[in-house]
Amino acid sequence: VAFLIDGAVLAAFGVLLAMPGYTGIRAGMMAVGHTSPIEFDEALATSFIAAWFAMATVYFTILHRTYGQTIGKSVLGLRVHTIDLGEVGYLRAFLRTVCYAASSSFFGFGFILVALTPRKRGWHDFIAGTCVVRLAADEAAS
Repeated sequence: VAFLIDGAVLAAFGVLLAMPGYTGIRAGMMAVGHTSPIEFDEALATSFIAAWFAMATVYFTILHRTYGQTIGKSVLGLRVHTIDLGEVGYLRAFLRTVCYAASSSFFGFGFILVALTPRKRGWHDFIAGTCVVRLAADEAAS
């Protein structure tokens, strides 16, 4: 659920960032005399997708390192720690984020493991040496 909340946050930011990007490209095309509408071609789509993935990587890495939680995890009272309950460093946070791709493969089985394993760890957690813990009510409120 936290991942879905984070996805919605990233989608909102993605749209807000894509609109001025598209407008800037359109203005540039008009400045050089290209007056017809811009076709949303493969190169433009690839650029926007790459920018979205970069934004998502920064979002997850920085928030997991700095706060131990993303907006979605904060809403649900969850925090990411190392397996020995220490703070997550930048390298581990980045590795965990990159490993979301592994968790997404095979029909999302790496995320499904969260529901199936006793400590609620996905492939990204196993690879990065992390776990997600539920905060006590007083910790979650602060």
